[in-house]
Amino acid sequence: MVIVTPDDAFISFDAKRKFGWPNGYGVAIYSWARYGYEDDKAGIYQTYHGRNGLITVRKKFYAPLTPMSTAVHDRRAIFRDGVLAWQSESPTVKKQYDHLTYPENMSGFNRYLRLYLLSH
Repeated sequence: MVIVTPDDAFISFDAKRKFGWPNGYGVAIYSWARYGYEDDKAGIYQTYHGRNGLITVRKKFYAPLTPMSTAVHDRRAIFRDGVLAWQSESPTVKKQYDHLTYPENMSGFNRYLRLYLLSH
């Protein structure tokens, strides 16, 4: 991970998401990489909140792994059921979750879903 300084930043836009193509022979994503393509600004750009404001970071390209095991499918089904349960709740119950104070800085939906997931 490389912290991008204002000298390295782009002139015409803020760097966000993917930019350029993966380059270099050592990239394991062979069908996605462009060999012979060299760009020192290519990568995945992300912006974080730091102590002194926003920090822009450039990361190497990567292929995210999405495991499709039965445990993942089961957990996604529980999450889906929790969302459907929230949508079927009455407006009075939803207001009660909106007015709860713990955990702080959480919407009623997030509180409800948190409790739902902890109970399953």
